[in-house]
Amino acid sequence: MTISLRARFWRFVMRAAFKNQNLKVEQYHVQSAKSSKWMKQMNQRLPVERVDIDGLPVAWIRPDGADDKKVHIHLHGGGYVTGYVDSHLMMCVPMAKTLKRNM
Repeated sequence: MTISLRARFWRFVMRAAFKNQNLKVEQYHVQSAKSSKWMKQMNQRLPVERVDIDGLPVAWIRPDGADDKKVHIHLHGGGYVTGYVDSHLMMCVPMAKTLKRNM
């Protein structure tokens, strides 16, 4: 099975972005925070409510027209070492809008 041009492009980008990065967890978090600032600007049209649950950062995304009785829970991988709320907003905000579900 051949992979699409889009998949090849993103594979190249991901490999280039993470090649030879021997970062400690703290260094990775600092780098991710810097790179995710532009994502916050993109998502200004849909407010994101930040909450702390027992020390775990959480974000509520509530698009217009969402059914309050239905909620989509997004749990990302990474073992709470890589990635965090801000690094996933670029994917979760459009998903919440499309599904018309609170996340």
